[in-house]
Amino acid sequence: MTKILITLIGLLLLSPALSLAEESKDVLVHSEDEITNPDLTYYMIESKDENIPTLEYGDQGPFRIIFKDGRVANIGEFVHKVDVQLPGRLSEMTCNYDFNQTPCKVNGEILTILYRLYWEKHPDPSKIGNMVKIARVRDSNDPNATEIVPAFISDAVFTRESRFHKQRKSLQYHKDKLEDLKPMALVCESTDWFKDLLKRQGSKNELSLLEWSQEFMTSNPETQVSENRSLLSFLGVTLSKEGQGIQIDNIQMAPLSNSFLGEDIGYSMFIGDVVGWTVPTRSEMCHLSFNITIDQLVSLFGSFDTMNLDNKLKTTEFKDRYQIFSVIADNDDASSPGDTPKFFKIYEKLNLIQSYDYLNKMVTVKKDGSEYEQQINYKKVIFKDFL
Repeated sequence: MTKILITLIGLLLLSPALSLAEESKDVLVHSEDEITNPDLTYYMIESKDENIPTLEYGDQGPFRIIFKDGRVANIGEFVHKVDVQLPGRLSEMTCNYDFNQTPCKVNGEILTILYRLYWEKHPDPSKIGNMVKIARVRDSNDPNATEIVPAFISDAVFTRESRFHKQRKSLQYHKDKLEDLKPMALVCESTDWFKDLLKRQGSKNELSLLEWSQEFMTSNPETQVSENRSLLSFLGVTLSKEGQGIQIDNIQMAPLSNSFLGEDIGYSMFIGDVVGWTVPTRSEMCHLSFNITIDQLVSLFGSFDTMNLDNKLKTTEFKDRYQIFSVIADNDDASSPGDTPKFFKIYEKLNLIQSYDYLNKMVTVKKDGSEYEQQINYKKVIFKDFL
């Protein structure tokens, strides 16, 4: 396995072997005097030497974070399948005057994959296998008010319907897991209303929606009055009845980020003060409104930060180095083979950075026989203290 070793000290030399650093033009320096070339992106390091990590990864295998004092951290994953039961009701159907509100619920399974750093090597043997942690300031007005929390990396949440979210490059690494999940289904005490819609649309089993919208109670900027406003929508949704439930068969167009709880399709399509369906029929446009309670999801996602995963994390074996970006950064920095992401994005996405100061300096540039002053903007970087 070919290893690609990126060291902060080595980058100062811009070694030809470090092609990733050269292509990305990111350079790490220890003093402002080393900042001379306007064509490069500079990061000036101000941290304790033992907290400056080396990142090591290859075409296949684990990803390691190596510290100068001998500590080694790895990325581990915790995979958890959750059964979802979200209660609600169908509250409105404009094209059926005989309609009565119908109790419904959303059933299905979601797959949560929690990525965390854990200690592979540590001077304290009791920490090996446990999550890497940091001291976080609880109160900005009191720097001494700190708490010890896990060093957060990334959470991924998927449903079987995630396959419709074509923008998510990381999905290619989880296809097998998705197929094993129960699909999301809307189960109502009565499905007469669905049969009525099929009849009005002239279809036997498949119902076509013009729009699936998620409405939230927000202030109208023009009237300053709070009202339900459609903020997110899916287009070209088709549904069918499978057993007792109504399932999503296809989605032609989905928003990249479709809820405040995640970027997934499936459970999060039912998030909103009102979930609306716009259904074209042969005679009119029919509007349906659903109200779904998502307390179970709020509780689940709220537990991710506090979940104790010590000695439960399994080493993540990456299929290739680009999977690291797909898994951790998803769309922002995921790259296909042939593209080279800026290496410093890894440090940012792994939350290894404590803070930045944005600074600048003037340099004298000589080009094509002329000489002029040019400003170089750079970042002063402080790495976190890992416990």
